[in-house]
Amino acid sequence: MFPLDAGLNDVEEIRMDLYVRGSYRQFGDEPRNEKTYSHLLEGWLPAAPGVLNTIRTKIRAGAYARQEHDILSDIGGDVSLLAHALANVSRVYGQSMWRKDPLAVLSKFDDSQLARIFRVDDAQLSSARFERMNQHQTSLLAHTLKSYSGLEVMQEQAEREGRQLCTNEASACSVLRLLVPNLVAWNYPQQYTRIVASVRNGHDTFEQAIHRFIGENPQEMAANFAATWGLSAELRDAVTFRRKGVSPYLKIDCSDPNSSAAIGSLCEMAEGIAKLSNPTQFPKAEKEWQSSARDVQRLFGADVTECLLNRLEECAGEKLERYSSAVGRSLFATAAKRRAQSSASTRNTYVASCSEPLQSCLEQVYETLDEAPQAALELVVNAAVNTAGFSCGCIFLSSNSGQHMVPTLLIGEKAQSRYRVSDPYIREVLGQSMFREVPFSGQGSLSDGESMRHVSAAIGGNIDMGVLSLEFSEESLEDPDINPLSHFKAIRKTLNDCLFALGQQRQAQASAG
Repeated sequence: MFPLDAGLNDVEEIRMDLYVRGSYRQFGDEPRNEKTYSHLLEGWLPAAPGVLNTIRTKIRAGAYARQEHDILSDIGGDVSLLAHALANVSRVYGQSMWRKDPLAVLSKFDDSQLARIFRVDDAQLSSARFERMNQHQTSLLAHTLKSYSGLEVMQEQAEREGRQLCTNEASACSVLRLLVPNLVAWNYPQQYTRIVASVRNGHDTFEQAIHRFIGENPQEMAANFAATWGLSAELRDAVTFRRKGVSPYLKIDCSDPNSSAAIGSLCEMAEGIAKLSNPTQFPKAEKEWQSSARDVQRLFGADVTECLLNRLEECAGEKLERYSSAVGRSLFATAAKRRAQSSASTRNTYVASCSEPLQSCLEQVYETLDEAPQAALELVVNAAVNTAGFSCGCIFLSSNSGQHMVPTLLIGEKAQSRYRVSDPYIREVLGQSMFREVPFSGQGSLSDGESMRHVSAAIGGNIDMGVLSLEFSEESLEDPDINPLSHFKAIRKTLNDCLFALGQQRQAQASAG
């Protein structure tokens, strides 16, 4: 990516002067490595093949001027072109960007202004090529687009209540917050592989691992780039927003969708939702999500995490497919193939994150479900729960009076004697779980002295008031292939589907009788 109004012979000099000097940092006793900065910005990110040519063709034909096409829609799923536009919009605008939404400004540009931004070709934009994308770059692209799509999903949820929540500025912020990790992945692929390993092993969060490599917080580096590019101070503050930096009990005011705190908080929520959808890549996602979960509940009046996650898969999938169609082959072949072949993955998005033995077991459940829901439920209780790494458990449902919870479906041999609502620790678990969709792990002692290590949460789905609690087996605690929180979500969704199908079958039988 290079600055505007520069001949190709001037590119290298201007890059170093405009970007590297403007982004100068100290690291230890020596200046932060200039080569790292210049390498990141010179290498940039590849655009999806053919998209730039299409945009330039539309500009020459006046399609944007006649409003036959929308430039934001055309670049909205392309991380490289979105960031490239953000890097150049201020210079083309020629005025102060104080309190200006850069994407809103871009959307009003005439053809000559758009031509100045998108006059580059693929080779000038980046030396990297999409066709050579590796697995880790693919995963990060998917995460970036899921984070970007998370804003759309939250806006959809807000629109049901007649509210405007996420602005174009939030979309710009989302791209900038994940720009540096993407630059690192494409321009330092071997080092990025080690970063991914550190995150998956649980040694660091994603942001910590990137920070460790570049010697600077990635969001602060992106904000520094944004300052050099002439973007507003409000947007830069939103880019560096971190919920961890404020009291977890402080209410973030999202009533003004243009405030830095609101934009930053919404982007952090969207990133958290994207991480929750891929626990293999982000094993600390559940823990990181806790403060954002409170914000989501305050924002929508309920914990709609599951709702957002379910919609995210579809929304982000459309953007991911755009890259695949542009390249001419599926960049997400493994996931696409699994979805196409698996009834379980189609109906239960959590299955894809499970171990292979559990995936196989749940596939059998869903193959049985439509014809024999009772048999499918028994398969979950007698086989899938144990395969998932749990020894026993219980579904508690609201009593007819609605005044207390009743153990309704007992799972495992030990269940009969363990899940008494009179037990103080059981009551504590129920109190913590009843309105909490995000699963949590806990440990305590029952009144008979037995230890209880469990994952619990509201059962959700079609059940208005219920709790699912599953206890770890000893073997699962030592098995690195078992992710208990991912397995819990898959089992919970499967149980929901079984109980719903069983209820429909009994209603049909009653009507027929």
